[in-house]
Amino acid sequence: MTVAKKDCPLIEEAAKQSGKTVDQVKNFIGNYRRSKSGSKRSLPIDDMGTENITGHREDLGMSAKKGDSSVPLEIQLRGPGMQQLYSQACRQGARPVHSVRGLVVGQLRSGKTCVVRRLTGEKAVENEPITDGIEISPSVKTKTWRKAKEEPDEFKETMAERLAEQQERDKPRTRTSSGAQGAVRKRSTDAGKAKKMTRKRTLQTQQEKQPKGETPTQSQQTPKLQKEGREESVVTTTSRQTQDMPDDVKIKPQQRLQSDVTVLQQTQDIPDDVITKAKERLQGGVTEEQLGTAEHPRLSLWDFGGQATYYGSHQCFFTYRGIYILVMSLLQKLSDPVPDLDYKAAADNLVTGRDYLDHWLNSVRTHTLVHGREQTGEPRVVLVLTHKDRVDESDIEEYKKDIRDHISGKAAGKHVLPKIFVIDNFNEDNSDIDELREYLREVAKGLWFMGQEVPMTWLHLKSKLMDKRREDDPFCRFQDVVDLARSDDVGITNDSHVADILTFLHDLGDIIFINEPVLRDHVALRPQVMIDVFKTIITVPEYQQDRSTDGEVAAMWRRLETKGILSDRLLTIIWTKADQKMQKPFLLRYKPFLKRLMEKYYLLCNASPIGGLDDTADEPEKEEIYFVPSLLAAKPNDSTLYPGHMTRYQHPLYVVFDNMFLPSGMFYRLQAICVRRFGLQESRVFAGCCRFPTDDVKQQFVVTKVKHYLKVELLSAEAEDQTVFTQGLPVRKFLSSCLFEIKEKWIPSIQYDWCFGEESEKGTGTPVFYRLSDIEQETATESSRFPEDFINVWIRGRSDTTTSCAENSGGSGPVMIEPTLNPDAVHTIGPVLDCMETCRGLNLAQCDRIRHELTSVSRFKELVATVNRAGDMCRRFLGASVEVCLPERAPMFPREERGNEIVLLHTGDYNDKLVQPLLKQAVQSSSRYGVTVSEDVIEPGEIITDKLLHHLLQRNVRMVVPIITPQTLHSRHWSTLGYEFCVQNKNLVFPVFAYPEGTRERLLEVLGRRCAGMLDMTATEVPMTEGELSNTKIGLVSADILRKASSSVVLNTYRITEEGCQIEEDGVTISFPKGCVKTGRSLSLEVEMLPIDDALTKAFSAVTPILTVHQEKEEEFLEPVIVTLPWAWKKSDCGTYKTVLMERKSTPPLWSLLRTEFQETEDAVTFTTRHFSGIASAKESGKGRETSTSTAETPGNQEETANREASESNVPSTSTSPTTSLSFQACWNSYIENKVYLIINPNKATTDNDCIHLMCVHKNDDPDDFFHAENMLPLPPFQQRIVMGREEMIDAKFDEEKEVIGDSSDLREGIIFFFPLPPVCNRSSVGLILNNPSQNKKMYKGAVHFRRLSESGAQITDLKHRIPSATVFFHSEDEGKTSQVQQKEGTVVKAPQIQHKKGGKRKAKTRHVGESGDSGPPVKRPKQGSARRPLVLLLNDEYGTRKGGISTVNRQIGCFLASKGANVLCTVLNATQQDKDDAAADGIQLIFPTTFPRDRRKAEISWLTFDHQARYPGLPSHVDFIVGHVHITSHAARRIKERFPGAKLIQVTHVMPEETSQYKGDEKVMSIGQESLSILDDLRDADVLFSVGPLMYDYYRHQTNQLTLQHHELLPKPSDIFIDMKLKPPADTETKVVLSIGRVKGVERLKGVDLTAKTMGKVIDKLPNTKWRLRGFRRDDFQASRSIIEANTGRFQFVPFTPLEYGTQEELCEDMRKADVVLMPSRAEPFGLVGLEAIAAGVPVVISNKSGLAKFLTKQDPEFDRTIVEIDDDDEEAAKTLSKRIIKILKDGPREFKAAQSLKKKLLDSEYWAESHSKLLQTFGLEG
Repeated sequence: MTVAKKDCPLIEEAAKQSGKTVDQVKNFIGNYRRSKSGSKRSLPIDDMGTENITGHREDLGMSAKKGDSSVPLEIQLRGPGMQQLYSQACRQGARPVHSVRGLVVGQLRSGKTCVVRRLTGEKAVENEPITDGIEISPSVKTKTWRKAKEEPDEFKETMAERLAEQQERDKPRTRTSSGAQGAVRKRSTDAGKAKKMTRKRTLQTQQEKQPKGETPTQSQQTPKLQKEGREESVVTTTSRQTQDMPDDVKIKPQQRLQSDVTVLQQTQDIPDDVITKAKERLQGGVTEEQLGTAEHPRLSLWDFGGQATYYGSHQCFFTYRGIYILVMSLLQKLSDPVPDLDYKAAADNLVTGRDYLDHWLNSVRTHTLVHGREQTGEPRVVLVLTHKDRVDESDIEEYKKDIRDHISGKAAGKHVLPKIFVIDNFNEDNSDIDELREYLREVAKGLWFMGQEVPMTWLHLKSKLMDKRREDDPFCRFQDVVDLARSDDVGITNDSHVADILTFLHDLGDIIFINEPVLRDHVALRPQVMIDVFKTIITVPEYQQDRSTDGEVAAMWRRLETKGILSDRLLTIIWTKADQKMQKPFLLRYKPFLKRLMEKYYLLCNASPIGGLDDTADEPEKEEIYFVPSLLAAKPNDSTLYPGHMTRYQHPLYVVFDNMFLPSGMFYRLQAICVRRFGLQESRVFAGCCRFPTDDVKQQFVVTKVKHYLKVELLSAEAEDQTVFTQGLPVRKFLSSCLFEIKEKWIPSIQYDWCFGEESEKGTGTPVFYRLSDIEQETATESSRFPEDFINVWIRGRSDTTTSCAENSGGSGPVMIEPTLNPDAVHTIGPVLDCMETCRGLNLAQCDRIRHELTSVSRFKELVATVNRAGDMCRRFLGASVEVCLPERAPMFPREERGNEIVLLHTGDYNDKLVQPLLKQAVQSSSRYGVTVSEDVIEPGEIITDKLLHHLLQRNVRMVVPIITPQTLHSRHWSTLGYEFCVQNKNLVFPVFAYPEGTRERLLEVLGRRCAGMLDMTATEVPMTEGELSNTKIGLVSADILRKASSSVVLNTYRITEEGCQIEEDGVTISFPKGCVKTGRSLSLEVEMLPIDDALTKAFSAVTPILTVHQEKEEEFLEPVIVTLPWAWKKSDCGTYKTVLMERKSTPPLWSLLRTEFQETEDAVTFTTRHFSGIASAKESGKGRETSTSTAETPGNQEETANREASESNVPSTSTSPTTSLSFQACWNSYIENKVYLIINPNKATTDNDCIHLMCVHKNDDPDDFFHAENMLPLPPFQQRIVMGREEMIDAKFDEEKEVIGDSSDLREGIIFFFPLPPVCNRSSVGLILNNPSQNKKMYKGAVHFRRLSESGAQITDLKHRIPSATVFFHSEDEGKTSQVQQKEGTVVKAPQIQHKKGGKRKAKTRHVGESGDSGPPVKRPKQGSARRPLVLLLNDEYGTRKGGISTVNRQIGCFLASKGANVLCTVLNATQQDKDDAAADGIQLIFPTTFPRDRRKAEISWLTFDHQARYPGLPSHVDFIVGHVHITSHAARRIKERFPGAKLIQVTHVMPEETSQYKGDEKVMSIGQESLSILDDLRDADVLFSVGPLMYDYYRHQTNQLTLQHHELLPKPSDIFIDMKLKPPADTETKVVLSIGRVKGVERLKGVDLTAKTMGKVIDKLPNTKWRLRGFRRDDFQASRSIIEANTGRFQFVPFTPLEYGTQEELCEDMRKADVVLMPSRAEPFGLVGLEAIAAGVPVVISNKSGLAKFLTKQDPEFDRTIVEIDDDDEEAAKTLSKRIIKILKDGPREFKAAQSLKKKLLDSEYWAESHSKLLQTFGLEG
């Protein structure tokens, strides 16, 4: 259950409503939890006595009492990130899970399947077919012991359970309220009575769409079900839930509904199957046992096939979350040999029944042991003996005694529970089975993990995967899962979180998901699919039909059975046959994935020969083959295993396994790892033994499996008198690492020792073993049993002592980073050990001691203890190793800060063509990124991975760039016995793949064998040609490297003169021709690359970098400038797609199509321009509709092009289709979201003005809009682009050791920059002074250092986001006071300087916001015509005016602001063509939501409120004003404000819940308080509030009195369409028309529709030809609306009316033209815009005195009083008053028409709206 926090609002609310204290409520929750978790009962007593099966929990240093929920072990072992994700998800709602896996194991033909059948109430079957693989019964209810029809869906069942509970809870109240209502409010007709008295709450089939007038909060609290147009609440608000309950239980439904229904409330549609399940619970008494309870946990039974062939793979499904049912046959005595029916048992040394018993118990222990529970005997094993009917009772007792004697004292024996069950599977007496069932239930309910919580959102995602599973496709693409997670009802938008959740479900055994390249592309929805796939290979008869008819196929089968070699062709044949037998075949469809999956589990490995990278054009295509170790049957002879020309070393090395348990699966996996490493060409593999090469071509090693140990031998081909064995220690290291990899991944608690063996004197054939770990102790006592030669070969080898780290290459000494996280258990430490041993941080003996530990936690603790004993230097090494291998755990350890050096690591291949030009270019650009670049050449014999680790661990460089070429992949640069590539930190290694054209795939294939881990790294590729590489290509590669190393870059400044020049930067080339400027001009370039993510790759097939040019003067060049943008990324087939150019102007800051000619080549796009902005090129991913002029053959006339550009440059871009530019805009917005500029302007002070200004502004902001000083330069001399998180801060400090420092009086509060909100606050002006004034120099230097800080103030040490320092200057000479920038033509300005007079220390002038100085006001506001137009974002769900009020006001605001010069955007959920045309005419751009291909849901307001990032990605990156409407989009506005922190938030109020909700039913009345609080909460962050009309203005003045915001009254002007209406006097006819406008359902009392029905009955009674037209119906509401009207006609049996659907303003005009009177009898109306527009149209109007419009009119002129009618609280009296007034108007039409025309003139002549509209313009910074 969800833990209630101390300050939980639920607790406070429950205490308030129940009248109890918070502590009393907390006590109740605790008692409630304890009652739900149930008691832990003891097990039945056997003759061995009682046994405590629960044990005491102590995991990872945490202890918990029995029954307590805790963080699942799977979450703990995945690290802090996973724990935080789990905790956050649980806070949104979680469910305790009471389920356990029952794993039925045992030898072949022991009766396992029959036991499963009996447990689940089925009859056992004689001669039951052998279980092939695993058969799963996914859900068995331990209350009834019957299988469920299908695996229960925890999410849907939980929802159904909650809905059913609420339905039952509401039944008594419904009857009472219905009865009371019927007694009080009698109807005049029998039909009316029946409708009121028989209305009941029923489960419906679909939740009602949220009405417009309801708040999201209410809708979320009251999910509803519909049937036949009637609706009642199933889950009511908190108040209604609790008001009729005893005080001591009020919190219970509140807590459960709040936590468990949270996820479902995100959508308004309750799934049909949830409704069905809820009905089943109500009608059939279905209980929560369906899911499992604390008393009756749910069981899933896994029946494992008994064939020994499967033993190596079954353990993949073993889990500590299980009860193991070990089935043994009484017919097979423990001492008797067991027939090896599938000829595979011998591989596991399985001969007798005892061997099988030991095998299964050890398998359970070694695969499932949990740290802290080693002595508790968990997980539990229940022994079941079958064939009771065929054995005497005495034999049974003897058999049980033999078992107990055999397992007594053994570690694995502790897992066996005391009671041993003996059953007859075919006896109809169920007493034995019932006893076993009850025993299993008691065991299950006492398990320590029972009741642990799983977040509801995770269960929801699992639910969707189960739905996918029912489609009979066992696999699902990961991207499809991402789409499911992103759906609104789940709401998980982070792809990495989806992967983490899938990993958790994988760990639980629900799915198979491996978060590694290729494997992460698919999710296996059924975990047993791996066995189903594997058995197609190892189950021979079913798939060998072609064996007798096809000799080639028969040969392939024989090779598989004897040599374990599976050809890809045979695999295709097998799977083709298997697919033909499936209804929905999948094997061939997912073949690459399935092969990789089996490789991951080491069921097979790719053994295809790799060879070299030489030209192989004439060679035949190599056969793709796989090695299947479990099928290897070939037996060796001595001459094969030990070639005659090789000498065998006399002292083998042994690996001896504890408890004599060496499963065949471990040896199979070792063979697979070795074959994957060495290939089959140089290896010899047999059943139980193998021979492999070493780094010395003359030496090899042999591994043999002998009983419970491995024997490792060395062979040498040297002459016998010259034999030297040098490969012993490397072989030992290699095998040690391999065995530990298998241990960590598959058999985590298996233990073994490296030993020396002496021949036994007893002649048993088994040596006497001595552990190598004892050698130190024996050496100390000078009495060693280890021969010196053995020590030299296997232990010493080379110097094996620890060494110290070198100093950080990036500075004068080590800078330490202290840990920020507490050390937590690390599940996988193998790569860390390999890393530390490689660089001598630990020696091999220390590593093996750590590897020997029993559990992952104890291994981690031993690692930490060993390192701590070694001292500080070793601790640093551990920190560096963890940073390299397990980067997510790096914050747990102290480590040395990395330097700024990037090392190009290469072998000298392509040195002149690639390496040296790349090095030169990188060195030239490196200073802008705050790094240095060097090279290191790999000499012959040096190992590339060792060199790489040397730089990362011992030199602590920033990043290593290995240049991988054909020469690099030569075997001499790779160790045959080296450790696997252990670098997992992808920020530390950036490979460059350089290869001859046409050899890419070959190079990657070979690299995959040499170093597969490097293929997972982000890399860049350089296809090599005969000619030289272009500067463009070199520049692109250099930029890729530098961007990978640092996200911060300082902008270069260039000087363009009349002579022109050419500039090259990051692959972009700009040619400035002679005469392009009259006088010198300064500019800076910014070259950026959008991230190649899903959004970009879906929209485009190729993109160039983005070029932005910042100029000191924004003016065009006199001559066209030639720009070349290289293709930085492109798909292989991109040539078929259209190329477009795009530009980003500053006003508005949006991307649009650039219509200009360009020349395109394979490598770049070239065009000319006279003006600069953001420019980029891209290729559309599909057939685009935007048009662009392309002249690929010739550049065309540049002058003509430039002239056309100039003529079009001021024309807004209006492409025929915005698809491409909108997609690019979305990618751009995502990219710049966290990009800011650090600016120092100027960066040089003088004695005249010693002040410099430091600023931090968002990339989209112009600093001049917020601050200006007289000494600031047009082009900032120091401008650095960095990445900054929204919660981060940047601390700027002057280096106190430098010549120039900041004046302390200006730095009293320090310089802290926050994420720019608003930018005006992120500015600090500081005076510069000399640190040592006695020096006599013209120029002095200083430095400003920047530190990135977290929200808590802790320094962020992410090296990629390190911010380079800035240099500042102080000039002591009077050399020009104009502060000019000294620049070279076409070159980078290294140190732009400001010149000052000599002078001593002086306090600088510091100007603050709001103060004025010599330079004028510090804050500049944009002015009309002189600054950029404000960008206004209106938030609404529609643009049309069909639904009146809010939408109409929204459109009026937008039109008005656009007409005054604002750029106005308006969000919509959808729009008609008329809406689009209207918006275009109004000058407003509509923003539509993004939809997804398979998402068929209708757009809803939550898309705008909660999912705007995903649904509206194309919003501009910068917005000045956001306008929301209370209560439709006010919350959306508040949330979107977080996306645009620099924008002003404007809220417009339209509702007053305390007025309107009184007339919307009990539920709305009860929610008034919450609704009002929600509105007020949305207004807290508003900068300005506008209230529509005087009534709302007065109300919200009171409501917001304590808030600091500006508040204005907004008086809407009638729409021009009504003002322009010219009406004729009414015709003299008996036919009359009364028009009322507004919806009916749900608001009939609010809008006075019930009054209108009564009124119109009276009117029609007097004037029978009167027509009542009611505008505002929806088709789906018509039946309900008509029923409401018919129920309120009073004494009149029938009142005819004409229903009209919602209409446009044009349709309303036509209605008013035909109407004699417009009626608006609202009981409460905040304003009443429709009445105002009727007056403006000149139509007679009758409005209620209770409306805001009435209050407004009474202030205008007494003549308006004729439109107002006093509405009595008595409905009958009110109807009489209204009918009298209407009849009078209808009878005296001409006079009333004349009066209406007079009122129209008075209204319009008053221009009442002028003052409020002026306030509106002022708010938006516009002029009237």
